[in-house]
Amino acid sequence: MSAFAFKLHLINLKVLGIKTENTVNEMKTSNQINFWREFVSQNPGYYEGWMELYNLTGESSYLNKAREIDPNR
Repeated sequence: MSAFAFKLHLINLKVLGIKTENTVNEMKTSNQINFWREFVSQNPGYYEGWMELYNLTGESSYLNKAREIDPNR
């Protein structure tokens, strides 16, 4: 194997590792979002749950719901 081919092989391994890591992180985030959505549907007054959803998604509707529950935080 030439030095160039070996280096290309190493680059491909790094790219595959990053893609796999990103996929795993996206799955974890998706699972967390689903958990918190289910949780706040059963516990709609739980401020921290709405904030978790806001932190995970950045959707202002979750922040607004948290502010409705406790406007002083």
